[in-house]
Amino acid sequence: MTVAAKAIAQLVEHLVSTVYAESNVEGMRSAQWAALRYFAEVEPSARTVGNFARQNLITDSSASQTISSLVRRGYLEKTPSEKDGRSHQLNLTRPARKLIERDPLNLLVNAIDDLGARQRTELSDVLHKLYQSMQARRPSNDGRG
Repeated sequence: MTVAAKAIAQLVEHLVSTVYAESNVEGMRSAQWAALRYFAEVEPSARTVGNFARQNLITDSSASQTISSLVRRGYLEKTPSEKDGRSHQLNLTRPARKLIERDPLNLLVNAIDDLGARQRTELSDVLHKLYQSMQARRPSNDGRG
């Protein structure tokens, strides 16, 4: 482990910590923000607990708890799936759409947008390689946290 690699890793950690520190808008937790982002961005057929869990590398139980809290708070609504009567599709409510406009991740998104196009492409390529390398090195590489 080089000193430079450790310094870069700590900088990435600080970037993530900055976003997490801003996550407490309306008493939201980072997992709840991740859920709102997910359900705002995916196709209606992918708006299920299981798909959210797989995308975020968490257990179905953790995903279910996060989603249940958002349903109770009025940010997600469950509707029966058109394809499968046993499952539900989850959709953002109007209050959730207003809330997501204040997504703390936008702090990082805007900073990345300030980069030039070439820098964004290079950053994307490097981060993708880092992610792949980390996934390959995970002790439990089954896709769940």
